[in-house]
Amino acid sequence: MTTSESTRVFDSLEKKIEKVLGRVRSLTEENGGLQERARAQETEIERLKEALAAARQAGQKGEQLAAEIVRYEEERKELRDRVARLIETLESIDVAQS
Repeated sequence: MTTSESTRVFDSLEKKIEKVLGRVRSLTEENGGLQERARAQETEIERLKEALAAARQAGQKGEQLAAEIVRYEEERKELRDRVARLIETLESIDVAQS
């Protein structure tokens, strides 16, 4: 192999190495960006998990409140019925005394 051929081979290898190094740098930068995006997504996932937990808790609280409302409405109806019966009893007593 002559000096001129050796130089061409080394030049060619040098260009290939520079190209590979450029690609490695590019991929390293891209990897850094992707890792940053992954961290941001993990933060968003945690935020959404907390929001979901809060929504579930609010839903459970809403169900509890709905059950309480039903119970209070039933009690209210019972009280109205009792008051109506008492009024009828008082009116019948008042009529009997007249």
